[in-house]
Amino acid sequence: MFIISLDFVIVSCHEFRVYMGSAQSAFVNILIWIPSCIVLFLIATSVGYFISPDADGSGFPEMKAVLSGISIEKYFTFNTFIAKIIGLFAFIVSGNSS
Repeated sequence: MFIISLDFVIVSCHEFRVYMGSAQSAFVNILIWIPSCIVLFLIATSVGYFISPDADGSGFPEMKAVLSGISIEKYFTFNTFIAKIIGLFAFIVSGNSS
């Protein structure tokens, strides 16, 4: 249920950004679209520094190590989970993922 609600919030926020950037003037579109992209990129890249340094990176090598039986300290903490969610949200809403 959490993933469905997160997906709904991501789609709603992305549609709001598209709506806000669909003004008649190209200058207004640039003034809205580029700063919002920059702010969302800064949020997505800084969650590892401010919330959990263990959340940095893609997570695939860590998950492969965990599935092979290696115990990684602090990889499955609540702070890492929250940082991954916030980073994913900001990355997708910024329009970097299609």
